[in-house]
Amino acid sequence: MLSLPYFVIVEALAPLVEAIGILLLIAGLALGQVSLGHLLFVGSAYALGLLVSMMVLLLDDAAFGMLTDARMRVRMVLIVAVEHLIFRPLTIFWRLEGLVFYAQARATGVQVRRGFGTNCCQPRHCPARPGLPKAR
Repeated sequence: MLSLPYFVIVEALAPLVEAIGILLLIAGLALGQVSLGHLLFVGSAYALGLLVSMMVLLLDDAAFGMLTDARMRVRMVLIVAVEHLIFRPLTIFWRLEGLVFYAQARATGVQVRRGFGTNCCQPRHCPARPGLPKAR
C-alpha cells in the first residue's frame, strides 16, 4: 500500500525535480539572479552527498579492510568525487530518458532468452525444471 506512492513521488519524479533544479540554477547564474547564499546552499547539498559517500568508503574500509595501501585509498576518494560530478548527472539524464519512454509508451526493446549454450544444462539433470528427474 505504501510502496507505490513512495515510488511515484520519490523514485520516479526525483530526476525530474533534480533536472529542473539544475536547469534553474544554470539559468539563474546566467542571468545573475543567484546569490552567494543560494550557491552555498546548493554546494552544501552536494558536499553532504559527497560526505555520505566518503563515510561509506571509510566504513567499508574499517569493516572489510579491502583498501590496502594509500594509493588505493586516494584512488577511491577520487572515484567518489567523480561519481558526484560526472556519474550523477548522467544517471539523472538516463532516468529522465526512461520517464520519457514511459510517458510515450515506447518499448525499449524485446529481450529474447538465449540460454548459455547446448552444454549448459542437460534436460534430465536440470535443477531448474522440477518436473524432471534429478541427477544422482
